[in-house]
Amino acid sequence: SFPSRKALEAANPIGFPADAVKGKDIRFYVSESDPAVPPEANAKAFLQRFGGSADVSLERCEVSPQEPSCLDATEILKWFADLERRAG
Repeated sequence: SFPSRKALEAANPIGFPADAVKGKDIRFYVSESDPAVPPEANAKAFLQRFGGSADVSLERCEVSPQEPSCLDATEILKWFADLERRAG
């Protein structure tokens, strides 16, 4: 069975306190044309809400984020290497 609406809302990170992501590095892969996950309601809203507490970045895709071509493995590895270098 599906979780209740109340359980889904409680698990939605947009409702978390800002300090829940303080100092975190978070990246979203977004497409302006994605009908299933509109950026304004998700990644952009997250950036607006938590951008002052976390390092939130949006990587734009010309296709749906579910398309393999949206995810550039070289760029993802570079992002993780940069995170590791900053932490180390």
